[in-house]
Amino acid sequence: MTGERLYTDLARYYELIDQKPPDTIAAEIEHIGQLITEHTDTADSPARVLDIGCGNGAHAELLEDRFNIDVYCADANRGVIQRATDRCQPSVTQADMRSLPYQTAAFDAVICLSNTLAYAVTDAGKEAVLQEIHRVLTPTGLAVVEFSPSPPTSYEGVLDHMTMTYENETISIAAVQVVSIESETMVFEIEYLIWDSNVDAPGIRHEEDVHVLGMLAEDGLIDLFNQTGFDGIECQEEPVEDMLFLAEK
Repeated sequence: MTGERLYTDLARYYELIDQKPPDTIAAEIEHIGQLITEHTDTADSPARVLDIGCGNGAHAELLEDRFNIDVYCADANRGVIQRATDRCQPSVTQADMRSLPYQTAAFDAVICLSNTLAYAVTDAGKEAVLQEIHRVLTPTGLAVVEFSPSPPTSYEGVLDHMTMTYENETISIAAVQVVSIESETMVFEIEYLIWDSNVDAPGIRHEEDVHVLGMLAEDGLIDLFNQTGFDGIECQEEPVEDMLFLAEK
């Protein structure tokens, strides 16, 4: 069973399965764009912003359209990188967020949304990501990280299970998802039945996927921000789905 196939081999279905509603994305970008422009002087030149874990480029596209911002996109997964390249114009790079291929102090702000940081499963992995964000920010740069903190309780076993359906004019997908907690990780096991009339030989396909996310309490993440040299850390619960952590270099 291959992990995170939604971002690779199944990326053509990403918008249907995992995309946030357009109004949710718009509200997030309006808020985040305002934060960046208030923090950065964009009067003479656009702010340079890096979007880590850019997915299909939906956030980057809106950010460039709405604000005086140049967005550079990075994601580790080849499938969604292609979607981002097809969708919008910003510079798109396939890269591991723990080792970014950018120069030091290259960006006025770095955004890491949609709980992407949790894919750096261990605390050491998350710290490596924050160190890289700190490195590529200018001396007055701003980090904007959306993350879902775990409750400060221990639990092992199945946390939740659900069935979901997705469809448009030509594609129908049924999915069963089981969410469990194993030690300090949250595991999403998903089985899909996919019918797609756009492929050469339409039929029902069975696909499996696994996503492993590292859990961390709010205080623990704030500690990691502090350890990597960030200052002025602030937490906001709206308008994003998870919690928004703002940190100044």
